[in-house]
Amino acid sequence: MLNYLSITGGGINNICILYIREFEKNASADYKFYTFNGEPKLFYITSNRGKEGGLKENFFDLEGNLLEINQDGYEANPYTPEMPTNLKKMIEFSRCMAKGTSHLRVDFYEVHEKLYVGELTLYDGAGFVPFTPEKYNRILGDWIKLPIE
Repeated sequence: MLNYLSITGGGINNICILYIREFEKNASADYKFYTFNGEPKLFYITSNRGKEGGLKENFFDLEGNLLEINQDGYEANPYTPEMPTNLKKMIEFSRCMAKGTSHLRVDFYEVHEKLYVGELTLYDGAGFVPFTPEKYNRILGDWIKLPIE
């Protein structure tokens, strides 16, 4: 079951901020899936949020194998993060949510083995953050096929 918080604005903003901060204390990482033409291809795990040394990112293929790719300006965590308990569900749900899109990043949190959707974005890093090594800019770009069939 997917859980979500509906934000309607107005006086609820302070409540939402408190809820999100409490939620983030219990979520040690977030899992961000890159989909291309409706198919998840890879994901990264963010860790070390708000801790000394700053945010870390590690990219993986869908089988959980560590990849050399990263986003420019971010460091990989030297300690490879654990795979989420719900990895297969995350892959399945990201595929479902990305149906009919050329590219979508689907973010998840896992708290006490429950799965939460964090964000859906059509352009990661506002479309301005390149990947390193540089060859991955071409590889990921080639995965987008237009027009969508």
